[in-house]
Amino acid sequence: MTDKLVGKKWDVIRYIDELDREYRDMLLHTTAYVCPGWMKLIKDMLEEIQQEVGSDMAADEQPVFTTIKEKFGTLRVYGYNIDDTDQAIIDKYEKLSATICSECGNPGKLHVKNMWLYVACAEHANGGWPADDDE
Repeated sequence: MTDKLVGKKWDVIRYIDELDREYRDMLLHTTAYVCPGWMKLIKDMLEEIQQEVGSDMAADEQPVFTTIKEKFGTLRVYGYNIDDTDQAIIDKYEKLSATICSECGNPGKLHVKNMWLYVACAEHANGGWPADDDE
């Protein structure tokens, strides 16, 4: 089990390093704590924000993300120089994260286990139950 977790951790670190090379200005001082299933989601978010910002903006005016993490089961993104348009994009991807398994990237839904919220597909639910289940 530990080897699996260590492997996932290094996969995430390698992927964050790849994102850092591609989106260096936005990820200048970023700390990222996310599972591998959300990596494409994060890349899509950064791409959309980069397209919205364009290349005309001065480097010190571009949005910079300080933290990308999971909180209460879904994606959270924090930073500075974030305008209303950037925030709307971030909000969209944070909401979308509630429908994507954080482990594999397949469709999922919010689950709860031992008072811990997480988004998972059926394969990765790991004994949790849907958080919106009234039973």
